[in-house]
Amino acid sequence: MQTQIRIPASAILLATISWVGFTIIFSYVISAATGHSPICNPFIDGCTTISATGMHYPAAYFYDFGLIAGPAVMSVTWLLIAGWLLKTAGGKLPKAAVISIIASTVGVFSLSLGESFLPIEIHTKQIVHVAFTAIFFLTHILSILYLTFFICNLKVKASSEKITLKLIYTIAIREMTLKIACIIALVFLAIVSFQSEPILNDKAVEWCAAFTILIWVGSFYKNLQGYYLTVGSSDNTTTV
Repeated sequence: MQTQIRIPASAILLATISWVGFTIIFSYVISAATGHSPICNPFIDGCTTISATGMHYPAAYFYDFGLIAGPAVMSVTWLLIAGWLLKTAGGKLPKAAVISIIASTVGVFSLSLGESFLPIEIHTKQIVHVAFTAIFFLTHILSILYLTFFICNLKVKASSEKITLKLIYTIAIREMTLKIACIIALVFLAIVSFQSEPILNDKAVEWCAAFTILIWVGSFYKNLQGYYLTVGSSDNTTTV
């Protein structure tokens, strides 16, 4: 007997991104309410780091679960994005795209591992936490830069019109607005972070970069509509 469960890919994407984003925001709210973090707009003021909001109880209970399990589940999201890219590219991806997807998958597991080393009430493992979370940011930023232009190129080639600068601009504005906006935001954050007196401090850059990455991944919601993650079983075996 064979049974199959079909889960909408877009629903998995939305649930995962919401899970991680809500964890970060809610942990800050709890941390600020209990006096462990200052009350401010962390995206602008940068009064605290994301990880600092989960270093004290009771926020640590929620933070640990959300940002250890949540990023790991994002690996499924990257699997779904990879499937869509593969179909859109005609069944074959260039090595750079494959490397980007693998690197991002490694990055989300690295974030989970880094959060598991987050020091609670003490600071003995802070360097381990920072190292693993840095891998998440590095892999995702590089992947976003490459994959955005790769997707735009795929859509241009798939058009029946003659390839012109106007066509590229039209497709970018019509179908790639959110993804390109995220690239612009990440480039801006990179520039200001290297200034001697940046508009945003390093903590604010971390908050903005984290949510820019989540928004970029979430921008695949429309692309994944009509796609499903199928879990089937037959003779006690399970396939995805």
